[in-house]
Amino acid sequence: MTQIDLEITLRLRAEGTPENLVVFTRLLNEVISSHGNLKTELSMTDATIQQLGLFRTASSKQSQPLDDIKTMPSLPENGNVETQVLRKPVVERSIEYTLQDLLSVPRSGLQEKFPNYGIPKPNERGSSVGSWGQFNSFFPICAAARIAVNLDMLSRKDLLTLDRFANLSVTQFKIRKLSSARGFPSSDKPTAVGRYVWHFLITAHEMGLIRIINSKEPETLPWSLSDWDSFVVEPTRSGYEFACFSSKFLDLQAKDQVLDQEAAAWIISHLKNIETMGYAEYSFLKNILTFLKKGNNGKEDLRYWLQNNERFKKYVATWSRKASSADVKLYMKQLSNLANTFASSKIALLRELRLVDPRRNHYEVIGSLDTEEGVL
Repeated sequence: MTQIDLEITLRLRAEGTPENLVVFTRLLNEVISSHGNLKTELSMTDATIQQLGLFRTASSKQSQPLDDIKTMPSLPENGNVETQVLRKPVVERSIEYTLQDLLSVPRSGLQEKFPNYGIPKPNERGSSVGSWGQFNSFFPICAAARIAVNLDMLSRKDLLTLDRFANLSVTQFKIRKLSSARGFPSSDKPTAVGRYVWHFLITAHEMGLIRIINSKEPETLPWSLSDWDSFVVEPTRSGYEFACFSSKFLDLQAKDQVLDQEAAAWIISHLKNIETMGYAEYSFLKNILTFLKKGNNGKEDLRYWLQNNERFKKYVATWSRKASSADVKLYMKQLSNLANTFASSKIALLRELRLVDPRRNHYEVIGSLDTEEGVL
C-alpha cells in the first residue's frame, strides 16, 4: 500500500441566523490554529471533531470511485489516522464538514417531539429555598438546553452522555467567548467542568429544563467525576421552550447578562409552575423581592435577613453538623457565609429576570413576580 498526502478541502457551512457567522469565523480560526495545514494533513480524530461541534455530512466529488480508496475507518478516541490507498498513486477527494452551532436557537414548533417530564421530586434544599447558592445565572442552563435539543435533533445521542456533553459544552462556550461570563466554566479543567455540572446542569435537571438519567439507577444523580459516563442528558419539552427564545447575550454577544423580555417572563411562569410541584425557587425569590421593596439593599441587609430567616436556617440545619454543635459561633459563621453566597446568587437571578436594577450596587425593584411584567 502506498501512503499519500490526502488533499482535504474543509468546507464549513454556517447555518441559522446571520449572527452565527461570528461563531463560524471563530470555529474556523480554532480549527486552523489547532490542526495546522489542513490542505495536506488530516489530524482530527472523531473525538476532536465532536468536541469542536463539527459533523461529517457528506462526501463530495472525487476523481476515482470510492472502491479505489480505503475508506476512512471509525476514528479512534485518541491519535491520528493515516489515510492509505489500495491503488492509484494520486487521489483527490474532498470531505465536507458542516458547522453545527450547537448554541444556535433550535427550530420552533417541535414541542411535541420532546417529553414533558415535569420535575424530579425536590430534595430538602429544593423544597425549602430552591436552587443551590452557587447557581447564579439562567444562561448556562439555557445554553445547555440548546445543546441538548440540537444534539437530539442531529441524532447525535452518542454525545449526550454526561461526560461528553459537559466537555462538548465547554468547547462550545469557548468558541462563543463565554468562558468569562457569570456561571459559565472558565476553563476545561475538571474543577471548572465539575462546577458547571453540579451547580448548573443539576439545577437545570431539578427545574425540568434538561433530564439527567442513569438507566440502571433512575433515582441517582452524578456526584463523582468517575461516574459521568453512566448518565445521559436528555432534552425536555420545557427545556426546548426555553431554548427557543432568542437572546441578545448568547446570540449577539451583548454586554449585559440579562434575559430578553419574553424569556424572562417564561422563566418566571415556569418557576411559578414548578412551585406547585414542590420546588421553592419562585416563593423564595418573591420573599427576597418583598424584602428589597422595603428599601433594603441586596448586600449586607439581605445577608443579615437571610441569616436570621427561619426558612433559611431550617434548611441549613437539615445538613449542617455545626448546627447541632456546642460551638454556636462556629455555626453562626457558617450561616453568615452561606447567607452571603445565597444573597449574591439570588440578586444575580433577579437582575437577569429584569426584576431588580441590573447596575452594580443598585437594588431597586423594577418588576414584579406577580404580574410577570419585568421591565417595561
